[in-house]
Amino acid sequence: MAQTAVADSLKLAEDYRVATPALWHNLLIRTGMKDRGLCYHWTEDLMKRLQALNLKTYQLHWGWPTKAATCASTTAWSSPRSASRSMPGSCSTPGGNSGDLYWAAVRKDEYPWEPLPPDQW
Repeated sequence: MAQTAVADSLKLAEDYRVATPALWHNLLIRTGMKDRGLCYHWTEDLMKRLQALNLKTYQLHWGWPTKAATCASTTAWSSPRSASRSMPGSCSTPGGNSGDLYWAAVRKDEYPWEPLPPDQW
């Protein structure tokens, strides 16, 4: 799973022809000069690739911060969600780092992440 996440994040950066920094790339998308590479694009594409692994020991979750963030979405995988408000496990996001995967323990990250229901992916 980790190998796929890291390698495919770099591949997505190539596919998106990422311009750095990420804020510049986002501006190019918003002005119509580029098609993909916003945070939710990274998440959509990476989630498809991770789902194709048919993981048996991890669950995939798509998380969303409950307050404003530079990157609006992330992927997270973990054991089943506990009854607590925050998601368990770790999260990753390649969008804010132009393809370099950022990893953090969800409960220790600066944003309080909440999972999106699978029907909203």
